[in-house]
Amino acid sequence: MELSGPQQEAVSHFNGPCLCIAGPGSGKTLVLTERIGHLIEKRGVAPENILVVTFTRDAAVSMQKRFVSGHSPASLPAFGTFHSIFFNILKREGLISDHSIVSGRKAAALLSFAVKEHGIRPKDQTFYPKLIRTVSYYKNCGHLSNDSLPPDMTAETVMAVIGSYQRVMREAGLFDLDDLLVRTKSFFTEHPNRLDFWRGRFKYILVDEAQDMNALQYQIIGDLSRKRQNLFIVGDDDQAIYGFRGSDPSFLLSFTEDYPDAHTIILACNYRSDRAIVEASSRLISNNKRRFEKRLLAYSEQEGLLHVITAKDEREEAGQVCDMIEDLLAKGEPEGEIAVLYRNRRIADSLMIELEKRGMIKGGGSLSLYKSFVYRDIISILRSSDRYVSCEDLIRALSHPDRNLGRIGLSGDMVDRKSWLCLMRNTILCDEADKFSRELDFISGLSPYAAIDYILRRMSYSTYICDYTRSKGLDQAMYMEHARRLKEAARPHQRIGDFVRAMEEKRKMEEREASKTKRSCGIGLYTFHGSKGLEFDHVFIIGAVMGITPSDKADTAVKLEEERRMFYVAMTRAKRQLIISLSSKYGNHSYYPSPFIREALD
Repeated sequence: MELSGPQQEAVSHFNGPCLCIAGPGSGKTLVLTERIGHLIEKRGVAPENILVVTFTRDAAVSMQKRFVSGHSPASLPAFGTFHSIFFNILKREGLISDHSIVSGRKAAALLSFAVKEHGIRPKDQTFYPKLIRTVSYYKNCGHLSNDSLPPDMTAETVMAVIGSYQRVMREAGLFDLDDLLVRTKSFFTEHPNRLDFWRGRFKYILVDEAQDMNALQYQIIGDLSRKRQNLFIVGDDDQAIYGFRGSDPSFLLSFTEDYPDAHTIILACNYRSDRAIVEASSRLISNNKRRFEKRLLAYSEQEGLLHVITAKDEREEAGQVCDMIEDLLAKGEPEGEIAVLYRNRRIADSLMIELEKRGMIKGGGSLSLYKSFVYRDIISILRSSDRYVSCEDLIRALSHPDRNLGRIGLSGDMVDRKSWLCLMRNTILCDEADKFSRELDFISGLSPYAAIDYILRRMSYSTYICDYTRSKGLDQAMYMEHARRLKEAARPHQRIGDFVRAMEEKRKMEEREASKTKRSCGIGLYTFHGSKGLEFDHVFIIGAVMGITPSDKADTAVKLEEERRMFYVAMTRAKRQLIISLSSKYGNHSYYPSPFIREALD
């Protein structure tokens, strides 16, 4: 694709700050990489004085590879995510080390100490994920969101827990990922001379997917760039769909207020989708009020296909979608160019089952016993009944279900369970650790069949399956069947070790056979969030009903606009054909068609 018009302007213009609004399929990655090349080759900027910030490591690596393939610089700009860039700054300043950052699991374990300190007992498996999101939101935005509060917790209680959590982290000399941003902001505020140093180091700053920035990220980028007015940001306010993380498109909308000399460029030409898809998605998103006004145009001269199909229930919907996918495959359409998108995983269960029956499933939706979390959990618990167990297996056994023991005292590849128990007896978690260890010792003397039965009934794993599948919107019956099949497979065996080895050999054999026969067909199955950045010739959007998309939790104008942006992102993944599907019933509930369909088609 050759650069022209606004794209060429975006590459060559840099007399001060620049805001580049890039619609779907507008070639923004090419614009960014060419912009970097222009700075180096036309303006003589040293590559090491250029900072390129992305939101994922994969995006940073991909952009770097694309830049290197089109240019031959003696050195490279700094490509990285917000977290990696700020980590390297803090490390250079001697404020942090490679061992100071805690992983998600270790952070959760430390957070559990703070929760216990305040006498809080989690009710289910969703408690800690929600609390972690709340803590992250607070650190990045500076305030709490009522939508993200864990059940039965007030804002005051959450703030008290956050205070205890931060104290534990400080005492241990540790940081979580969000602390990288908090610490960088405070460091620059307290040491203006060092801020000036880093301003000189990064004389030109480019930010990709800028609509996903949260308040703290935007503030730090402002600290680095405002003095030199050297900021070039690319984003699309219409694709801002991470409000639950604190992302806010208002940073784009107010950019020219923060940078009065900023030049605004709109990349309105869509090089990805055919005309019918571009026009329908544009009609949809025009219903949002808080956005840049822009008229999106399709580069393609093809009309494209856009259909709406209906079904009486989710099983009929699954059958119809699978029939259409089979027709596409029969016509020779590549499997990797077909995708099914949905607002949440729960409504895709019937489709997953139907795809499995027809041998069309890809990856995570498979009914294979060996790919099930139930298989991995129970095998880990059985292995943990040995005295010497892998750290990975013991952590899984401790976490599924969560025994509130975290991973304290666990490190390395292998763990001596008796030594671990001695360590835990010196903590406030001694009773929980004793109980868990006694259960594992008891299991070690049972047959595999009796051990699995004990895990399911006496260790409450059956209850865990029910709670976990309910919270994630998964098919409970399917995973209970996995537990039953695993227990039956254990019946002929006398020793746990022999049974585990036999099952693992069968798992590896299945993986080898699947690799040989290529039974996994490559059809994409994604949530709206998960589809962002992807594109396919043929896209099916299922569950297009009110109460699902938009969600029944979208009870304010701001939330409704974000729901509309999610649907817009899903629609604009399609290149040639878009099928929007809805059913009158999902589960035991009746639904009306989504208003987004009318907005897109009228």
